[in-house]
Amino acid sequence: MKTGEKAALAVGVLALLGVGYAIYFDHKRRSDPKFRRKLKRQRKRAEKEHKLKEDVGEMATANIIASALARCDDETAPTSVEGKEKYFMDQIALGESLLPRGQAAYEDAAVHFYRAFRVYPSPMELLMILQKTLPNELFQIVMGMMQLETLKKQEKYYELFPPKEMNVRLAKLTEIPQADGTKIVKRALLAAKSFKAGETIFTEKPIVSALHPSLEGGPFCTHCLRYISPTEPSRFCSSCGDKARFCSDACYDAAQQNYHVLLCSGTHAQPASKTNKLFELAKNSDEVLPVMAARFLLQTVQEEQRRVATGEPETEYGVWEHLERLKYLELEPTEKDLMERRVVLDVLEDKVPGVGEYFTDERYMTLKGRMLYNTYGVGTSADAANVTLPSFKENTRADDKLTRIGTGLYIFSSHLTHSCEPNCAIRFVNGKQGHELSLVALQPIAEGDQLNITYVPAGEANHHTERQKKLAESWRFRCACARCTKE
Repeated sequence: MKTGEKAALAVGVLALLGVGYAIYFDHKRRSDPKFRRKLKRQRKRAEKEHKLKEDVGEMATANIIASALARCDDETAPTSVEGKEKYFMDQIALGESLLPRGQAAYEDAAVHFYRAFRVYPSPMELLMILQKTLPNELFQIVMGMMQLETLKKQEKYYELFPPKEMNVRLAKLTEIPQADGTKIVKRALLAAKSFKAGETIFTEKPIVSALHPSLEGGPFCTHCLRYISPTEPSRFCSSCGDKARFCSDACYDAAQQNYHVLLCSGTHAQPASKTNKLFELAKNSDEVLPVMAARFLLQTVQEEQRRVATGEPETEYGVWEHLERLKYLELEPTEKDLMERRVVLDVLEDKVPGVGEYFTDERYMTLKGRMLYNTYGVGTSADAANVTLPSFKENTRADDKLTRIGTGLYIFSSHLTHSCEPNCAIRFVNGKQGHELSLVALQPIAEGDQLNITYVPAGEANHHTERQKKLAESWRFRCACARCTKE
């Protein structure tokens, strides 16, 4: 009998024996209690051994991830554009050179690929490329490094912010489990020490603010929104004339450095300029957010360009890291929203080539959703201003003792929670400090107390039903404070 025939016969016999054993096994499983108990013990033992192997494997991978990330942290990447490009190419080449060595070199390879990932201008794009080109086990290590770094950065953030001089801390209140296994963590500002009624807890300047467009060039500073009396000196922009007025050289310089040099509406001989179209859109719709969005994006571009030009290292937590921790409204874009985004983009594309690829409809709506949820109305004294003050379509939290002239986005004040019986209030010191916000205690506050303001001023809605309607429309939640429960 040939070897092949023997092999075929052997396989056939084994198959037949296998079928016979399967029939015997099934009979014993159904009719013999002792056999069933023994089988159950064996299954449990096998499951434990399998889980142990999985745990050991996961532990080994976790150790590799932690070790690789620590090695990445030990090396400082270059800051110049040319230096980053060379560093990126070198790290990719080193990582690729290790691939033929297989699993034994995965940690070393992951270190090089992750160093390249850190300096690449579009990290998610690179991640997609790595997913297609790297062995899955190596790619999972790189992904694990990214997740571990994100987790560490999140934990460290709340150790550093808010700064201690603000006298508050951003503490975790609850964790809400989600269907996908993740958790939504709810945080709020707590007092870091005790305060008497009337005391100022902290002051804060916005990361971006803007006047109502109809007030530009009037008796308010374009940059800090402070009221400028008729007897005070002021300064106008040399290019856009009386369309932008500043209360001081400091405000003029700050505006030019951060956004105005790119957002100047030009001379009156250019009424059809793209910037003028943006301001006209905002003015006609009684909305400030399109102008704020343009200012914010141009400001971040200016800061990054200055940092690269001077060779300064990247800040560990930039403005986007702060912004991503704020609550936001999930918005579906309307035709009006898409037109807004187009007008803003028309202004930006002349100044920042390629910004359209980043500033998608989705990103614009996310930015707008964060601004709508967290902005504050900046106020002034209507009597002192002696101007016809405009209306605003956008709802904001506000100083109920002053008349609104503009809007500001404040990083830490955004974390103040609502109560219809608040223990604090937002104040703008009768407009003398411009857009600088003060948080003032309305009653004695003990260390550890949660700090609350009212999102709905008393003059707007006194009845429980009115307050709930306003909160639901503007911030999409239902208040369950003591006052609402009682009413």
